[in-house]
Amino acid sequence: MSKVRLIIVFTGVVGIVAVILGFFLFFNETENQAVRYELLLFTTAPTGALNDNAPNDNPLLGEIEEYRGRISFPQSRADGATVATTTLASPSTTGGLPLFYKCSSSDVALFGVLITLDAYTQTATDDIRIYLYIRHLD
Repeated sequence: MSKVRLIIVFTGVVGIVAVILGFFLFFNETENQAVRYELLLFTTAPTGALNDNAPNDNPLLGEIEEYRGRISFPQSRADGATVATTTLASPSTTGGLPLFYKCSSSDVALFGVLITLDAYTQTATDDIRIYLYIRHLD
């Protein structure tokens, strides 16, 4: 079963039509991890399981209007004990990009739930950075 890893809020998306072209994940402290991740996107904060390491139950059936899609990342790179763990989802990978979405004028952000598909031990002080690459269409 997939596990919730963290919740992310992407701001600056109010009332836009856009296409997501890529996501880049960077883990600066946990090196050498070969893990698969998925990012679920919503226009409001999801109400499913959001605690770290909880079994994922997102998206809930009642949140279908807010759910914008799922992006699957290729397995992260495990290049050695001192090399940062990274992965990139792009149109040239099998992650479901590009992903078109629209946020209404009442939406304040795009919410992401990062989940892991593989078990691994993450250091409690890890910083996980996620970079979003989008193109506005309106």
